[in-house]
Amino acid sequence: MGPKQWLMWPTLWAGPAHDVRAACIQVLFSAMYHLKSTLLPFASHLLKPALRFLEQGSVKIPEDTSHRNDEKLAGEKLMASLMASEDVILEHIF
Repeated sequence: MGPKQWLMWPTLWAGPAHDVRAACIQVLFSAMYHLKSTLLPFASHLLKPALRFLEQGSVKIPEDTSHRNDEKLAGEKLMASLMASEDVILEHIF
């Protein structure tokens, strides 16, 4: 690959902005789901983007229903993971 191809690769890889945002919030959900006690200091910070995605997130209605990565669904998952946390985490959030 030449130098120009390396510069073009990231732009070819990145999808639409709402797909990238949905993927990022999905990563936050996965981290919260698997590392709950480790993320205790950041629980209140994770609540803010979850609420923002629930309020303002875009919902993509795909032609292919097997590909459902939308912002609101990812925000819902993160919110559910935060609310299903241990009492210590819930006290830290509120």
